[in-house]
Amino acid sequence: MNTWSKSIRLLAYLLAAAILVPAAAFATATGPSSTPTISDGPLVPESHYSDISMLVRDVISRLHYSPPEFDNDLSSRTFDRYIALLDPSRSYFLAADIAEFEQYRNRMVQRRRASDLTPAYAIYNRFYQRLGERTAYLLGQLGAEPDFAVEEEYRFDRTEAPWAASVDELNEVTRQRFKNDALTLHLTGQEWPQVMETLERRYKGIERRAGQTVSNDVFQAFMNALTTSIDPHTAYLTPRAQENFRIDMSLSLEGIGAVLVAEDDYTRIVSVVPAGPADQSKALFPNDRVLGVAQGDDGAFVDVVGWRIDDVVQLIRGPRNTVVRLLVLSANASPDASPQVVRLERKQVRLEEQAAKRSIIEVERDGRMQRIGVIELPTFYADFAALQAGDPDAKSTTRDVSRLLTELKAEGVEGVVIDLRGNGGGSLSEATDLAALFLGDGPVVQIRTGDGATQVSRNSGVPALYTGPLAVLIDRRSASGSEIFAGVIQDYGRGVIIGDRTFGKGTVQQLIPLDRFSRGNGPRLGELKLTIAKFYRVSGGSNQHRGILPDIDLPTPYGENGFGESERPTALPWDEIAATPFSTGGEIPRVLGELQERHEHRAASDDALALLEREYATMAAARSRTTVSLNRGQRVRENQQLEQQRLDLENARRALRGLEPLASLESMGATEQGEDVLLAATAEVVADLAEMIRQSGIVRASRR
Repeated sequence: MNTWSKSIRLLAYLLAAAILVPAAAFATATGPSSTPTISDGPLVPESHYSDISMLVRDVISRLHYSPPEFDNDLSSRTFDRYIALLDPSRSYFLAADIAEFEQYRNRMVQRRRASDLTPAYAIYNRFYQRLGERTAYLLGQLGAEPDFAVEEEYRFDRTEAPWAASVDELNEVTRQRFKNDALTLHLTGQEWPQVMETLERRYKGIERRAGQTVSNDVFQAFMNALTTSIDPHTAYLTPRAQENFRIDMSLSLEGIGAVLVAEDDYTRIVSVVPAGPADQSKALFPNDRVLGVAQGDDGAFVDVVGWRIDDVVQLIRGPRNTVVRLLVLSANASPDASPQVVRLERKQVRLEEQAAKRSIIEVERDGRMQRIGVIELPTFYADFAALQAGDPDAKSTTRDVSRLLTELKAEGVEGVVIDLRGNGGGSLSEATDLAALFLGDGPVVQIRTGDGATQVSRNSGVPALYTGPLAVLIDRRSASGSEIFAGVIQDYGRGVIIGDRTFGKGTVQQLIPLDRFSRGNGPRLGELKLTIAKFYRVSGGSNQHRGILPDIDLPTPYGENGFGESERPTALPWDEIAATPFSTGGEIPRVLGELQERHEHRAASDDALALLEREYATMAAARSRTTVSLNRGQRVRENQQLEQQRLDLENARRALRGLEPLASLESMGATEQGEDVLLAATAEVVADLAEMIRQSGIVRASRR
């Protein structure tokens, strides 16, 4: 009991060197994988799973920031999430199955003992039966080419659809799915014999890979239905999943640099590793779906729809400096759009490639060119081993940005932009240390544990390195450490925050090896990624859920909904605690109104910004669709219309740059990049700020 208590205290307060764990980590195209063995007969839980579930419940009850009651309410939420995890498109279970499963609703979680695993396995085994029936029906459709002249629509988004009341009704859903699969392949240039061959491999592969599911997979699925019913960042990792989770903070990674998850027969990109091949391609983004994988520049595509995530990752990985091509359906594409081919060269992602980079943008004001420095920061990184060894050349965010700021000051920049777009976090200590370069000494962030204890992270006795005009550029993908930095800059009034609302992840997770609680040499127990604390701004408000709201808005591809912590049903809520004393001597509150007016006046005649808003509106319209036509002529027309819209937008951009129009999108060079419109607009605001400070003689409050 004493050992347990000491371990709990140790884990709960390991915040000084806390790592901001990514929100999702299911499989990464960067490390080792393993292949499960094929199962025989109905799956049953292994004997030690009950002990693991009891241990997980006890650790959550003792250590979670907001420990839940293990009652009927949590059991009901777990029940719903488990079924949604197995059949998110409501394409396998019948209404009668769901009605039968209702007996398990209050049995998924037990109040005072380990979870009863019988319901989870009974539901999965029924799912496996239904999947076999659906696959047999799909294979039966291959006997005749569908009639693509018929006017009908397929509802591909069935997350809110009623469960099919009969087998005949479910057959109709499956028939339309098959017809959509066939039409999609047909529109890529495949004739019916090739379509039939591709779909036969796909459907048999789904059945084969479902047969490879082992008891361990079902247990992890159930446990994660439970943990994510508590909060979206708490997760149980089996020993096999642990191997795929390990992304070292030194960032020595092999592969394409992407975090992947299996979702409804598709492989979805959760995130891309900054400076990795996927990120550098500028063609892969969160929520894109991978439909096929090809080796080299000439290899044939392997259809990976319905594959296990481990197998997809294994196919994507390969020797360094070799080429892999992905067939990708963009998250922002319309449902009837054709997938795009993305060529990537596998490589090792090193820390120096993720390091902060600088550039200078020139902005004209009254016939004079202002030089605005830009520091792009993909992540908050640190080579902890080198730092602990006292290496004077050890890489870290703060060291690198300090050097870049010194260089920019020497080159006479009149303002600085810190670009945090896409920065999902990293080292907490680096996020707080970086703030000192702009604020000097003072509190940076408050960290509150579940018992109400609040720790203030502050920089003491450190003079600010840069005190000039400052902007922080953010977007919906800026999270964790980015939100800490942007929030404190905003609270101090030290810089103007520009862009889109951030992700809203204001929680701290700790990886807890469950084996430390075991006795003897039994089976490995895995790990628990547990939410143990929350971040609060120095002004008292939480970063959680709401994120950081910009002072000046820029166009966003994400719209109001669909991305961010607020879209997760079990996300911990926003709240606030008492503010901690800090200086509010920054100049931004005094000039923000005029900055906004100048920006809005300029934006009203900024053709590049207007084109970007048009593009984002087109993407939003595509995302809002829930059905797709199964008529070939209609699909072709819709595809052509979409391609024409994209071509028109691209040619309008080229016209602004004085370039000749393109005849087609295919004629655009692979490396051809246009102006970063959002960064240019941000530099204009910083130029305004520098001009206003110079003209008004505003003196920034100094802190020693």
